[in-house]
Amino acid sequence: ILFEENNFGSKLLDEVKHLSQIGPQKMSFEEIKNLRLWSDKMLNRSRRNDVEGNYRKIWLAHDLLIFYFDVRHIWFLGPKKALKWLRENDPEMYNIFESLYNSSCNIKLLELASEKVFNHR
Repeated sequence: ILFEENNFGSKLLDEVKHLSQIGPQKMSFEEIKNLRLWSDKMLNRSRRNDVEGNYRKIWLAHDLLIFYFDVRHIWFLGPKKALKWLRENDPEMYNIFESLYNSSCNIKLLELASEKVFNHR
């Protein structure tokens, strides 16, 4: 902030810090259930051995990383920071995602990742 009137920039930064500390809005049970249902449908559609099935594998593999953080009420700050966070805080899940992304979205690894994302309790 180069020039500031009425502490506008400082107040804005304080608000951003506060939002960062309290975390994202917690998802309801119903919202998580709907995400799980959508993921299961995508998983089933990705079993097709055609270009649409492969597209859905990639789509789901992408979204599951975001869902992991959403379901746990943790900010998703992009894939680089998310994967680093997983490596440090949930090595098992990090290894699943690492294997998934290194395997051209193997369906068994996609199933395992989906199961682990939604069964975290």
